[in-house]
Amino acid sequence: SNSLKHAFPNGRKGTISVSFKLDKHFILLVEDDGIGLPDNFKLDKSKTLGLQLVQTFIAQLKGSLEVKINEGTKYKITFIDR
Repeated sequence: SNSLKHAFPNGRKGTISVSFKLDKHFILLVEDDGIGLPDNFKLDKSKTLGLQLVQTFIAQLKGSLEVKINEGTKYKITFIDR
């Protein structure tokens, strides 16, 4: 929902991709080719509800999150099967 809300302002067209795979760990990728995040973005300082929910979800799964900002935004969530 963050991509839908923030990545494509003013009617800008774009693509959102969601994939899930198993490769030693479970990997959930959510990426878009939107405007990206601000240069001064700090995930651990984010106060938005959407990103707080993502961080809570990852903590519950004892997972990790990588965020890449390059021609859009890519979130990679990695966690193990229990």
